[in-house]
Amino acid sequence: MSAINAPKTANEMRERGNAFYKKGALKEAIAAYEKAAALDPADPLPLSNLSAAHFETGSYTDSVEAAQKALEKPQFVADTKSPIAQKLLVRSAKSRLHLAEVEEAKGLVDKILPGKELDGLVFALKEAGGPGSARDPELREKLLRLPRIRPSIQDVPDYFGPGHDKAESLYTSELHSSCGDEATIHDYYKMRKNPSQKVHFTILDHKPSVLARVLIFFSLMQEGMDVATDTYIFCTSLMPAEAAAKFHDAAERIRAKLQNEESPFKWLHIPTAQMKPLETIISQWKEVSKTMYPTAEVRREIALALCDAPTRNDVGDYLSMPECELEHRFFEEFSVVLPPREYLKKTDPELAELVSEYRNGYRKDLRQKIGRHLDTHWSGPPDFGFDPFSIIGALREGGTLLKRNRVKDLEAMTVVTKFFGPVVEVLHRLQDEVMIEAMAGDMMDVQERIRYDRLQRPSATSPKEYHVIHLSNIPDYIGGTLTSFMYAVPLLKQGTGTGLTANVLRNPPRWKGVDQFNAEHLLMHDRDLIKRHFALKFSRLTPEFLPQDMFSSMSLTMTDYKMWESVGWRPLALTERMSRENLFRWLYSHFLKLCLPFPRAVPDFTLVYAPLNMTAFMRLLGLVVELGYPSHWISALVSAIASGEITTTARAPRKYVMTSGAVDRTHDAKTICVRAWADEFTTLAAMWRGVWPAGTLVLARDLLPSPSRISEYSIRFPDFAGHDLNYPHFALVFWNQRRYGEPVRNNLRPILLDDEKGVTTEIARLIRADGVKVVSTFSWARKTNTAAFWLGKDAVDEMTANGWFVYIWRVDTWGRLTVGTPLDGAITCKESFVS
Repeated sequence: MSAINAPKTANEMRERGNAFYKKGALKEAIAAYEKAAALDPADPLPLSNLSAAHFETGSYTDSVEAAQKALEKPQFVADTKSPIAQKLLVRSAKSRLHLAEVEEAKGLVDKILPGKELDGLVFALKEAGGPGSARDPELREKLLRLPRIRPSIQDVPDYFGPGHDKAESLYTSELHSSCGDEATIHDYYKMRKNPSQKVHFTILDHKPSVLARVLIFFSLMQEGMDVATDTYIFCTSLMPAEAAAKFHDAAERIRAKLQNEESPFKWLHIPTAQMKPLETIISQWKEVSKTMYPTAEVRREIALALCDAPTRNDVGDYLSMPECELEHRFFEEFSVVLPPREYLKKTDPELAELVSEYRNGYRKDLRQKIGRHLDTHWSGPPDFGFDPFSIIGALREGGTLLKRNRVKDLEAMTVVTKFFGPVVEVLHRLQDEVMIEAMAGDMMDVQERIRYDRLQRPSATSPKEYHVIHLSNIPDYIGGTLTSFMYAVPLLKQGTGTGLTANVLRNPPRWKGVDQFNAEHLLMHDRDLIKRHFALKFSRLTPEFLPQDMFSSMSLTMTDYKMWESVGWRPLALTERMSRENLFRWLYSHFLKLCLPFPRAVPDFTLVYAPLNMTAFMRLLGLVVELGYPSHWISALVSAIASGEITTTARAPRKYVMTSGAVDRTHDAKTICVRAWADEFTTLAAMWRGVWPAGTLVLARDLLPSPSRISEYSIRFPDFAGHDLNYPHFALVFWNQRRYGEPVRNNLRPILLDDEKGVTTEIARLIRADGVKVVSTFSWARKTNTAAFWLGKDAVDEMTANGWFVYIWRVDTWGRLTVGTPLDGAITCKESFVS
């Protein structure tokens, strides 16, 4: 090729690269620019284009290198003030900032002409060396203490019975997020594959009282006591006198160990900080008298709970073990489960005689005698939430949903004693080959603390990765697969048969299958996208759908456990990423869904929770950074939300439960006001900035509060009444009452909603702009009616000085819960984020 033709060919290659660049085909654009630069080494334009393409992919080092080569060409050496040379200098300075190369960026900024770009870079440089750039080693701990979900305004009962899981375990390390499913651990001995291999279980429950019950349960097994006592602790609310006495003896043994900060067993580890709360709970159980929880009242509550339970279908019939006809009838009438006949004759002959008469027919006076006897001699911790026959049935069937032929007069408790009897025998054999790490805590908190070494562990060799993470149906309550995937994946080993297991028990009729469940929670249903972005694939070891003819009235396919296997986390290759447009639409969809959950009626037995607060979005941004998406994309998105306006094709949810079609739908581009959430968002972004990689956020103007200007505040509300306060669907709403008067009592969402479905009046537009602020991340103390939250001091000072009021608002019905409280005088500053 002649020298005359070479520039023309190079120009054609550069134009081809430009065409690829405009289409977002950056890999092809880079190849074309490189070829153009090789064809005409004297021309700086292909190198300039190459620098831009590398910058857009987030390859900032390559961008700087290409820009430097272009700037070394004679044309730009002679004239650094030319528009193209200035673009190269600006791009190089930004690249250096995203690489956290601050000194190198300063040298480039000195060559940039005055203007908007220079102003932005000067501000970014100032921030890069300011307090917001500091890497506080304790910052991670501060973030871990923030609430991850919206609070329930009314606490739920403190004691819950066990789960319904079948007993199976094949692996050497498991993390169980529900202590109610101890049966899985119990059956490890007969299911293990390698008897010589040490096994580590981490079990946790968010309620210390559940862990306390597990300790007593283990103690009775360790001592080889009568299995009947363990049977009652595991399955029922009320127990006979002999079992209750053994329960309290075991409780005292555990309490004494905890008081001395000793582990009750050599194969069990409990963090020292959790021993005192557990001791307190066990002491309270020992001190609880029948005057506080009279058996007659407990029996009435159990009966009411059974009446409130949903109508039984085929699955319910199975779970309730209809073959135990006498015992089931006795339970429905008296709210207790009968012991096996021989045990009853031995321990309570008076009741045994009454039951014998009961078998022969109903008499009113007999019913009264039995009730009086039970109220006098039976007792137990208050647990009204479970039908014990469903638990017994799950143990008997090993978790299968296939019915068995009915066996007349099957003794239900015999099923449990036969299940746990061998456990007592093998427990001593397991002591040298198993470590059980037990703790009370939130699943999300514990998993993050394990990941970041912020948890007291049994030893330095305690696993940071697990073969199986078993979540039971906890994702039903904490944000579904979005939450479980984000928190669990970093702790998963890789390989077939290992992975994350969970099912749906709260609302299975809502879901047609796995893809719809993911559409609602991940806003992503394409399994290849999920595999790339969450490093998980759906396991062939678990069924996707249950046989259609098994259920007559509703779809329950999600009740069966689904496993997601780890494929190994890694940053995405350029061709594996979403385009900038698609990524922004996905992230903005999550942001709007967090801010504006679709209305839902309460109470509802199959309610789909919308519990996540703004910290979930911060973690989602962190995930996107770890996947290798360009930092300047993240900076642009953060800048837009922080400014209070986003331009997007996404919308807040328009369906109660999202579908694949709703997730894929692209709306017309629209600028949406999100100022109501900007203060919470900027506060959290400023807090999270210190744990993201240096250079992640390069902002051109003052959008985030300085960490030194962020504080924790508390507000005490007057007493109030409400219903269904146990749902995690609440927000703090700050209202400019001086300017806009008292807010509406109901249906606030349309006023906040700045799209085609929202209120479009001028007053609504003004309120969205400067009349309302919403905070989703706060903790709640019911005893004192106090909310605690973090916010920038400037935002709080502005509201207190201008007559703002604060309310607690529901985000399910979008109705107001409390009357307004004047912020001035009600708010207290507790501590600064940066001391």
